Amino acid sequence: MTTQNCYLCDRTASSVPSESWKKFISCETCGEYEITEELQHFTLSLFGEKNKYVLSGLCRELKETEQDVPCLTTQNLNELMSRSPVPDMEDINAKLEKLLAAVKRKSDHFGKIVELQRDGDYPLAYAKNDKEFFAFIDQLVAMKLLELKEEDNRTKFVMLSASCWAHPSNKMDNEESSTEIGFKV
Repeated sequence: MTTQNCYLCDRTASSVPSESWKKFISCETCGEYEITEELQHFTLSLFGEKNKYVLSGLCRELKETEQDVPCLTTQNLNELMSRSPVPDMEDINAKLEKLLAAVKRKSDHFGKIVELQRDGDYPLAYAKNDKEFFAFIDQLVAMKLLELKEEDNRTKFVMLSASCWAHPSNKMDNEESSTEIGFKV
């Protein structure tokens, strides 16, 4: 195992050659993924910085929902960007729903306080950056779906509100590993 920068967020990650033509990457921010040698050297930079956050969100969500590790190749990038569970990147409500589902996954009981890091958890909402991520948290607080317990410049400590937690449709479908919580935001 070696240390290198993540191809999606440029933060420190671990890498292990998984086959002669690809690497397995484990990143605290992005989750886990495999990436082909061709993509490592060429296409990801050509693909554009503006789209890396989508792949980061997908990889993080798949890890947190215990689904298969994706393999990023030159042939499947567009498919990965448009597959489920990736939300419509222009749909703010869909991104808010993703963030709410992530907080729910981290909340095993009512009153559980969840720590959300500005620079490490933005993929949970498929946010373009940390500013958009904190704006999403603020919006969910304004909508009274989250309660803000404490914050500083780098971290927000939140919990699901009683109305969000108790809503009858606030259930995750574990059989299908769905991230849909059924609560319209």
